[in-house]
Amino acid sequence: MKKIYYYLKLTQSSPLRLGNGGGEDTDSDLKTDGRNLPYIPGSSLAGVLRSGFSETESKLLFGDVDIEKSMREKTNAAIQSRLAVSSAELKPDADMSDVIISVRDGVGLDDWGQNINKAKYDFQVVETSQPYYAVIEWTGNETEEKTELTDLFEPFLDRAINKGLSFGARTSRGYGSMEIEVRKKSFSFPEQLAEWLDYHPMTERFSHFDNKDPGEDIACSDKANEHISIIDIGFAMRDGFNIRVQTSRTETLPDGAVPDSIPLRNAEDNPVIPGTAWAGAFRHHMHRVLRESGVTGNEYENEIKRLDLECFGMSSEKKQNHTKSKICFSESEITGGAPNTVMHNAVDRFTAATKNTGLFTNQVWVGGEGTLQIRIDSRIREKDIKLLRLVIMDMGIGLFSIGGEAGIGRGMMQLISVKIDSVDYTEEFILK
Repeated sequence: MKKIYYYLKLTQSSPLRLGNGGGEDTDSDLKTDGRNLPYIPGSSLAGVLRSGFSETESKLLFGDVDIEKSMREKTNAAIQSRLAVSSAELKPDADMSDVIISVRDGVGLDDWGQNINKAKYDFQVVETSQPYYAVIEWTGNETEEKTELTDLFEPFLDRAINKGLSFGARTSRGYGSMEIEVRKKSFSFPEQLAEWLDYHPMTERFSHFDNKDPGEDIACSDKANEHISIIDIGFAMRDGFNIRVQTSRTETLPDGAVPDSIPLRNAEDNPVIPGTAWAGAFRHHMHRVLRESGVTGNEYENEIKRLDLECFGMSSEKKQNHTKSKICFSESEITGGAPNTVMHNAVDRFTAATKNTGLFTNQVWVGGEGTLQIRIDSRIREKDIKLLRLVIMDMGIGLFSIGGEAGIGRGMMQLISVKIDSVDYTEEFILK
């Protein structure tokens, strides 16, 4: 018999949005442990791991409960999980100074990019450079080790090291991305029984990566996922853009101004364009391209429903559930540029006179450069890939914009580079 432990070190590469199901401070508060620090529950970690296998494979590794069979035969038709998965937590000496918990806004948009009434919500996200640590335990004989670990679980871990894992909500919109390192510790019985009795895997998970022994790493073999294509886009902002945080959470600026909104920023205090904003903008622009291509009436409505479901996982039908998006967008950090505070007056559209109490101030970000990564399931339809290509080309000529106030020139970009699966296609996308 053998005991095998897999130690996971998970490091955030984008904000984590893992809600606790409650809304004391926001509409969706973060899940935290007894120290009030964010963590990933073992159930969430096991769920993400399980989703990487077929139904038969997942039942073998993670067990199953057949409720109908249990009721029909009046017996316990349950298969116990072969893998015991712990929660992923920050180190014991971590404290609140190691994390930044911020509040972000979400809003529903119509087909014209306008806010939907009463569709605004807010939620907490966490950013930290401190890694999370977890341990997975397996028990079995050598035959089971080959079937369950060598042939199934370790190849999955290999792929996870290559492309990372994602946790929480909106993972297809850039949230919850994690880089992963994996190490392995084995015990054979009865030869190593005494050593195992003195071993404490839950404690070891925090120090295992500091005390490195030869041969314990699970290395990345750099295998590619044949069904995923990756588009990397480098872009520059032509002028200002506005991904806003509302006034209830803003502070007085150095010049003494108190704006009604400021740009959304990350833990490094750099402005960001979240994946949710990219996804909404791309989706609505693809709708626009369809309209302008001459598709009308019922044909247009049916094509929009198909596009939303097949590419973005969104269903407008009550009996049809949402699915995982096949087009996934990263979060973009903007470097360079500078903030600019602008004061506006609301004007009566009939008299052109300034409205009473119509003065408002907002801060926009002007200039800067960023990168956007789009992960595409290459099994989507060829015409949808062409639509996506047109949207990327429109980015470069100012027909596609991001953020608020697009009607007054905000959010326009120019393309710097376009790579598809690491091959440079810049010349094909930038129109002369």
